[in-house]
Amino acid sequence: MPNLPLAPLHARLQAWRRVRRVRRVAAAGSAWLLVAIWSLAGLICLDAWLHLSRAARLALGLVLLCALGGLAALIIVKVMRGREDSLWLALRWEATLRSEGDLVAALQFEKRVVDGTALPLERAVVEYVAACAPHLPPPPQEQGLPLPVGCLALTLLLAAAWFAAAPGAVATHLQRWALADVPASTRTRLVSLSVATPHQRRLDPAANTGTSTQLYLVQAWQPLRLRAAVAGHRPPAGEVLVLSAGSVPAVRLPLLPESASHVGSTWYAARLPPLGQPVTCEVHVGDAPPRRVRLRPLSPPMLALRWQVFPPPGSSRTFQQISSPELVVPPHARLRLSVR
Repeated sequence: MPNLPLAPLHARLQAWRRVRRVRRVAAAGSAWLLVAIWSLAGLICLDAWLHLSRAARLALGLVLLCALGGLAALIIVKVMRGREDSLWLALRWEATLRSEGDLVAALQFEKRVVDGTALPLERAVVEYVAACAPHLPPPPQEQGLPLPVGCLALTLLLAAAWFAAAPGAVATHLQRWALADVPASTRTRLVSLSVATPHQRRLDPAANTGTSTQLYLVQAWQPLRLRAAVAGHRPPAGEVLVLSAGSVPAVRLPLLPESASHVGSTWYAARLPPLGQPVTCEVHVGDAPPRRVRLRPLSPPMLALRWQVFPPPGSSRTFQQISSPELVVPPHARLRLSVR
């Protein structure tokens, strides 16, 4: 380049080409990072919602890596093919100088001047541009950052704010996508509460009471099981407070894991003592807000039985009314049972 007549012009065009290449590479790399970060954020949200298994996380991670690899290859090929030659840059430069094509013409005549086959007019154009090149205004520069770079900076600020607000949750999600066997959330969620008999027959709550506390009508003095479906972080045990009316102290019962339920939740159960009066059960599991259920025992109805004995015709026995559950009747007698 130093032996060329237009060496100063080539130097300025080369510097401009480097600046444009850096901006192009920065924009392409930022776009790729944006896709990668938001794809990972989408997978984290999907895992937080569905509590994916390790196999599902591995499969989705491999799909994401393959997609990002293909996108990176496409971006690299596009950047490598997007080379800008000196004539194209000179044409853009002339558009800002409002000249009559002297730069492009001089670049086209330069080779013939070096070979000695240029016409006098061509040589004059080359010499004029060579003399003016060091004093030309700078080539046009794009103002501001490329759009992908600005979006990437905003995304990184959001990620930093999330990490500052919940470092434990960020670490947990990153560990899960590193295929570590940790819960999907550092918090505990009480999904549902139910009341069942010892034979696992689930009881239905009574009509809506207008509050968040469900009301169950249960049989008095019957053993019951209070069950809770827990999602997120699952502690080793919980607690049930049995609150009675008046000044009776609360009874604390252990709430222990029972079995796995649907995806991402576990059943906890506590055995309730036979109840003879209404109580309120308050369930505490991990850091989940406590939830309550009300149990109102109902006594079985009292039945009064009365037997009426009609002796057969010709018998010496008379009509009798008997309330005892055991009775002796003569043959061919008629009976009538009254229930009150």
